[in-house]
Amino acid sequence: MCQTLEVSRSGYYAYINHQVSAREQTDEQLLPIIRELFEAGRKVYGTRRIQQGLARQDIRVSRRRIGRLMEIM
Repeated sequence: MCQTLEVSRSGYYAYINHQVSAREQTDEQLLPIIRELFEAGRKVYGTRRIQQGLARQDIRVSRRRIGRLMEIM
C-alpha cells in the first residue's frame, strides 16, 4: 500500500500512530466559537472583533491564532 500511495513506511506508521496535541485539541474547541462569532457579525468581523468577542467569554487567544483558524473555515 505504501508503494501505491508513494509514502514511506515510517511516514505511514507515524501518521497512523499520531497523537493529537493539546494545541490541536484547543483549536478544535475554538473553531466553532470563532465561526459562531463570525456568522453573528454577518461574516464581516475581522480578527480584532473576534478577539473582543472571545474576551467577553473569558477566552484569551492571539489575533494571529484567530486568523490562522479563520483561514481553515
